Amino acid sequence: MKKLDCMGDFCPIPTLKTIDQIQRLNPGEMLEILVDHSCAVENIKAAAHKLVHQFRVEEVANGIWRITIEK
Repeated sequence: MKKLDCMGDFCPIPTLKTIDQIQRLNPGEMLEILVDHSCAVENIKAAAHKLVHQFRVEEVANGIWRITIEK
């Protein structure tokens, strides 16, 4: 599983980084993204909805989310 740390990045940087990494994934590969801005979570979900097979979002700590994407 590839990992992308977007902690401290402001929108739209996490979404742009995520789209770039999704495009590099092969079918069946997974990407884990860490973000600390709720707007980034919503933007990544919207972008991922069109580009990937499935994704999961979980708040792992107060204000920190882990997004898991499978292409």
